[in-house]
Amino acid sequence: MSARWPWAVVAGAAAVAFLGGLASSIGPAVAHPAATRATPVATSTVGLGPLPALAQPQQASDRPPIATGDLLVRSSFRALQPTVLASMYVARDTHGRICLVEVGVDDEYAATCGADPHGLAAPLLLTYTVLPTGGDGPVTALARLDPDG
Repeated sequence: MSARWPWAVVAGAAAVAFLGGLASSIGPAVAHPAATRATPVATSTVGLGPLPALAQPQQASDRPPIATGDLLVRSSFRALQPTVLASMYVARDTHGRICLVEVGVDDEYAATCGADPHGLAAPLLLTYTVLPTGGDGPVTALARLDPDG
């Protein structure tokens, strides 16, 4: 009788786990936000990679028109090729890493940073959502910064 007891416990635990999973899949539906239309937007520095762009002197046009938090070094911003939905920048964060920063027409920003402050080993990809004025709703876009421009 004692040899069957461990199997009964295992079988009971398996049944409880199965029924719990079944109950969670039958549970009430969760509302999901409306899908946004995807608009790919490719950006890169004009003729320069991120390191040469960051080595250029900062111009007044390189500074974003809004505050971008405490983690991005404002004096390191360099403007990239603008898009219809956003202004794009390359900048450094407080750890010295290279970042791709988007400032949308809705005055919101998003950023992603590489791991190595000495350069990019792979492209930086930034997915962001903008709420254009007078538009049909939010637009999701993708920006890409290649290591060599």
